[in-house]
Amino acid sequence: MRGWFAKSLKRKLSLLIVFAIVLPLLSTGVVSCRIAASVMEDKRGRRG
Repeated sequence: MRGWFAKSLKRKLSLLIVFAIVLPLLSTGVVSCRIAASVMEDKRGRRG
């Protein structure tokens, strides 16, 4: 019983850490990509 709980807790903590790190990184990447696309579109509009 004790071994199962430790493994289960370890898995839960690992998943929590992964989500706590990966999700903010992905959302930051998406936001910065959209901002860059918006800036490029604006610059492209000014040229021509």
